Amino acid sequence: MGSAHALHRAALGTHFVLICLVLAWAATAALPFGWRLVAAAAATLPLLLGLAGLRRRRRYTCQWLAVVLVLYSGGAALEVVAASGRAPLPVLVLLAALLDLGLVVVLSRALRPTMHRG
Repeated sequence: MGSAHALHRAALGTHFVLICLVLAWAATAALPFGWRLVAAAAATLPLLLGLAGLRRRRRYTCQWLAVVLVLYSGGAALEVVAASGRAPLPVLVLLAALLDLGLVVVLSRALRPTMHRG
């Protein structure tokens, strides 16, 4: 049980770091202030929605969060390539998103599936 607990804590910590990095990345975008707020809210909303299910160790949340994290990884990878790796925030977002993705996938496999009653 100790390794599952450590895996859960690592996934939560990495997810929180990713939320902070995405928020910082959106807040520093080359947009007017009002649009930066909109971009920051839109960029962090899917990650924030997954936080509660991740805290409760819900397998379904881990599964759909994995799909969302693929999108974040792809977007950050595009930005890293476009900036030739000179922008530090997209690089950090890419690394955090990939780490979070790996942890969420492993955690979803470690959690037992919930039975749906129909």
